[in-house]
Amino acid sequence: MSAVGDRLVSGGGVTRARAARNGRRDSVHVRLARWGTALPRSTKRALMIAADALLLPLALWTGMALRNGTLVNPLRYLDVLLWTVGCGLAFLSLFGLYRSVTRFIGVWVIGRITAAVTLCTIALVLLDASPTTWHVRYSSLAVFWAFAVLLVSASRAAVQYFCLSALKGGGRKRIVIYGAGEAGARLSRFLIGGPGFELVAFVDDQPALHGREIN
Repeated sequence: MSAVGDRLVSGGGVTRARAARNGRRDSVHVRLARWGTALPRSTKRALMIAADALLLPLALWTGMALRNGTLVNPLRYLDVLLWTVGCGLAFLSLFGLYRSVTRFIGVWVIGRITAAVTLCTIALVLLDASPTTWHVRYSSLAVFWAFAVLLVSASRAAVQYFCLSALKGGGRKRIVIYGAGEAGARLSRFLIGGPGFELVAFVDDQPALHGREIN
């Protein structure tokens, strides 16, 4: 008796057929995800920093464009855009956003991103109040705060979803749990959704469990 996914069934033909399909499902998506996860940590960190260095000034430029109702020449505000990159990267690094493994981050990361972007926005407000050659309206900075939190958070979520969805079919170890009782159910709850394993079957010799669903 075997199971597919989290449902107990009799016979192992379905499981073998599913394994054959997974073996052929080595698409470009999966290969690209494997390549990305195999990169050195320093390279991944550099890519994250480069992405944030593009998203942060993009958020500020969007805020200024929405406030003015027209497209803004970024060269006119090059100094404030560079300040935004410097402040943003410094605060994101201070809150540990470049030390976390993107595949394993949780919702807590949104709080850290929000705190870092808030401090960056406050720093821009203070710089704008000082005698500088550039001035950005506070309404533009409010839009910048919202877009920066959204873009930086979305970039982490997109990378996590891309890697986990790609590795789900081809990059994870497929396992079978012997025993569909309480211990097997607890183990399955621990493994389901994790990045390292794919639960494909339960095996149990108790007829009362045949056809039952687990988790």
